[in-house]
Amino acid sequence: MPTAPPAPPARCVLTDPAGREVLSYVPSTTGAQPWVTEPRIPPGVQLDEVVPTVLRELPGWIVDGDDELVIALISAGARRRRHASVMRYDLVTAPVPAGWAAPPLPAGLSFAPVDPDPERLFATWIRAYPPGHPDARNGNTRADFEADLAPLLSGKVLGPLLPVSGCVLDRAAPDRAVAACLVNDWPDEGPWISEVFRDPEARYAGIGAALLRRTLWLASEAGLRSIGLGVTVGNPAQRVYATVGFRVTSTSLTCIIPAREGSE
Repeated sequence: MPTAPPAPPARCVLTDPAGREVLSYVPSTTGAQPWVTEPRIPPGVQLDEVVPTVLRELPGWIVDGDDELVIALISAGARRRRHASVMRYDLVTAPVPAGWAAPPLPAGLSFAPVDPDPERLFATWIRAYPPGHPDARNGNTRADFEADLAPLLSGKVLGPLLPVSGCVLDRAAPDRAVAACLVNDWPDEGPWISEVFRDPEARYAGIGAALLRRTLWLASEAGLRSIGLGVTVGNPAQRVYATVGFRVTSTSLTCIIPAREGSE
């Protein structure tokens, strides 16, 4: 018997004080953060009718999927979160060169699987996102690391970590990996590079691209058809991804709805 197609995701509806529908959306959760995805404004409803309802009803939510709506929310007090491009490498139409199995590395460095112990990545992750970097967190603290990176390693966010993930080790720094590429099996997007970073020290220049190429070779050997990633607009890493062969498939702007005053 033919398999029935999956049911479309359930949509939620927001109404204004008069009970009129002003927005429908698909709720989603990444980590502990609730998201508004696939927002739709009914015909005849204006943005200035939608914005106050979203601000009132969804404090703490991230809004994604409609740049015009996000820009209006930011103008009304929401906090801009990220302007990002989605990039993909199509492993079917762009076969991975055999030489990417072992791209050259500086002396003393070697490829290795990702150690499940997040502490092996902490110091490098902190160094990779200094203040002023487009992807720097709120000060790049231990709390940021435990909230953002550790759940990716454990598979609690974006699905299980795939074995095509990898890192680069340095004999001169045996207590940590000096670069890492994490690939999660994200139910929404398929294989997804959730993090790729390296120590910014000059001697490690180029090892991020080498690690990406090896990751793509491993993915091809594993039979994966494509790999995606998200990169903040303005991050110099986007040029590296493009050089390796990733192509922009879409862009998105997201914002966070502020908490109500007195709710904390």
